[in-house]
Amino acid sequence: MMRALHRGRRAGAAALEFALCLPIFLVILGGVADLSQFVSLLQIVSRATRDGARIGSVKIEGATPTGDLIEADSIAHAYLLLAEAGYPCGADCSVTAQWEALDGAMFVRVRVEYPYEPYVGLTRFLADNATAEFVMLTQQQL
Repeated sequence: MMRALHRGRRAGAAALEFALCLPIFLVILGGVADLSQFVSLLQIVSRATRDGARIGSVKIEGATPTGDLIEADSIAHAYLLLAEAGYPCGADCSVTAQWEALDGAMFVRVRVEYPYEPYVGLTRFLADNATAEFVMLTQQQL
C-alpha cells in the first residue's frame, strides 16, 4: 500500500516539473522561430541584391551610356527574385541601383531593404529591416 502512494507522488512531481519548464521552453522555441525567420529573410534579400547586381553588370548600353538601363535591369531582377521567393515588395520594401564610377571603373551598386515582421516578437535585438548591399564591376565602361 505504501508503495502505491509513493508512485503517485512521483507522478505529481513530474507533472509539476513539466508545468514549470513548459513556459521557458516555449519562450526559447519562439525566439528560435523568430531568429530563423530573420536569417531566412536576410539570405533571400542578400541573394536578390547579389543577383540584381549580376544582371545589371552584364548590360551593355552602347556608345553613350547613361546607366539607366543597367539600373533598371538590376532593380527589376531584384524585385522578381523577391517575389519568386514569396516576399513581394510592398510600400515598405526598397530596391535601389546606382551606376557609378569608383577608382576609375564603372560599378553598379544595388541595395535592398525589406521589413522584418517577427512571428512571436521575442527577439527585440533584431533589426527592423533585412538590408543588403552589393557592388559589382560592370561590363559597360566609359
